[in-house]
Amino acid sequence: MKIILIEDDPLIQIELRLLLLELGHEVVGEFDRYEEVESRLEEFDSVELAFIDIQLASSYDGTDVAELLQNRHKMNLVFLTSNVDDRVISKSKQLKIADFLAKPFRNEDIKICLARLPEVNKNPNINELFLKDGHTFFKVTIDDFLWAKAEDNYITIKTTKEKRLIMLPLKEFILKFSNPNVFRVHRSFVINILKIDQIQSTELKIGQEVIPISESYKELLLNILNISPQ
Repeated sequence: MKIILIEDDPLIQIELRLLLLELGHEVVGEFDRYEEVESRLEEFDSVELAFIDIQLASSYDGTDVAELLQNRHKMNLVFLTSNVDDRVISKSKQLKIADFLAKPFRNEDIKICLARLPEVNKNPNINELFLKDGHTFFKVTIDDFLWAKAEDNYITIKTTKEKRLIMLPLKEFILKFSNPNVFRVHRSFVINILKIDQIQSTELKIGQEVIPISESYKELLLNILNISPQ
């Protein structure tokens, strides 16, 4: 299994790497802060597991790293921690964290943790899919898709050809349309980053549609587009 480690204690990082190597796994990256993970994000397509320390020596913590990884890749996420509060528990449920590994850990703890991880389904990028509108299925391709907006349990989906309101939660749409160009920029909006016409500090335009950008997604979006945040 290909694994990355996000841990700011070098001794724990070394100990965990040696345990994983002893168990026959491959550690393909070791990081101690959010910014390092963000700068290497495009390299993690084949990674199946990330061990993430909750308390990091920066303004971002492990839950921020977990959200960053989950927005771009399919992999199991395991939190490393010696203390869990209500906020972390709530965030873990939201992000569907696979497991917690308590510090200090033993070789046997790692084995048990790895054994109960769900299998990661590394599907290829999806470039088209069929969505149901009433009794009709219609096709959406990455070339035509512009944006989708959450409307409770419905979404408004806009393509170059049409606009439809269909019964499908936005989270399900994101899971179905697994493509790196389909990117969430706001809790209510998913866009095709290839279709952006203009971008400003708090919003972007696709055609005539003005779409807000949440602060939590802005930095990653600018990084993907290779735009300086200045």
